[in-house]
Amino acid sequence: MTSRYHKGRYYEYKVRNLLKKLGWLVIRAAKSAPIDLVAVRGGETVILEIKKNGPKKVPGKFAKLLSQYKLKGVYITIINNLYWWKPINLDQKLIEEFSKAFGPNRL
Repeated sequence: MTSRYHKGRYYEYKVRNLLKKLGWLVIRAAKSAPIDLVAVRGGETVILEIKKNGPKKVPGKFAKLLSQYKLKGVYITIINNLYWWKPINLDQKLIEEFSKAFGPNRL
């Protein structure tokens, strides 16, 4: 039987691999909350929180962290192998790029 931790890690790796294909350096914060991944490239840093079958609403802890430190972020929940995601503080260029990885913004 697969634990919730292992399922979550699996989806974090899926997201990490998609971003690596787009040229991002991606660092995974193991067993962490509210940050799962940190993506860095060319002076840009994006913080990601990933949930499997999570709520379609951005968790308050994650939103507060991004706001408090003026960070760029993406909240992703994966439902039925579809990426439902919400960009937070991202410019249009980054939104378009993340759309290449995850499909249209669905949240």
